[in-house]
Amino acid sequence: MKIMTVGVMALLLISGSAVAQSTEADISARLMGKPLQLRGFWMDDQLQFNAGGVPVGKATEGSFTESAFDVKKISLEGDHLRIEGQRVGLEFDRDGAVTRIPLFRKGVFHKSPETIVIEIDGQGNPDFSKELDAIFAGSLAELAPSLRPYWQPFAQKHFLNIDPPAEPLAPGVKKIGGTVKPPKVLHSTDPSFSDSARENKLSGPVFINLVVNEQGDPEHIVIARPLGLGLDEHAIAAILQYKFLPATRDGVPVKVELTVAVNFQIF
Repeated sequence: MKIMTVGVMALLLISGSAVAQSTEADISARLMGKPLQLRGFWMDDQLQFNAGGVPVGKATEGSFTESAFDVKKISLEGDHLRIEGQRVGLEFDRDGAVTRIPLFRKGVFHKSPETIVIEIDGQGNPDFSKELDAIFAGSLAELAPSLRPYWQPFAQKHFLNIDPPAEPLAPGVKKIGGTVKPPKVLHSTDPSFSDSARENKLSGPVFINLVVNEQGDPEHIVIARPLGLGLDEHAIAAILQYKFLPATRDGVPVKVELTVAVNFQIF
């Protein structure tokens, strides 16, 4: 745990900018051509931020795998900054390696880039360092500490190069085998596709680690092997609707850890 804390602190220090970003040239040097992530996983295509880098109004949150960003144009007028770019998705292969995929919106006759416009009101301060720090992460390693708990084991291993401890997902969990009989699925739900995954024809299994409790309900859900483009959260939404006949030991219900593959197939 101490090693992880030190690593996170180092990343936060690296991400912060010690140089004022008060000209288009400064801001372009920081943002253009960089593998940016929106820290708030915002799904809106029009985003406004105040001088603290906080969204103005309600902003819709989604998956970080659908909220990466490539900057295309920067316009600065006084203390008002406008950033235009394309939404980017993340796809994962079997080994956890990630590929950035520019996202497009399907039209009647052709596809068009899914454009995001970000406007920041500096409220009299021409230095946008603080706002850019709050809105953008420059890498997945920088973003990792803020990911949701069900992403943390995967993120620590693949983004921070930290091997998570080999511990059960929850206390009191038994291993299947011997006198411990495995749970059985009584009810399952088919997962839904995200628009970006369907548009990019992304399919395959998402592997989920979970605990089936004594009542046959799934809990302590984490992503073991993702696909990306929002499908991993859709897999979790489906798993939460599963119902199991609990595992038993000598006829008594017990908690067990289980890996479930949620399959996404395009027909």
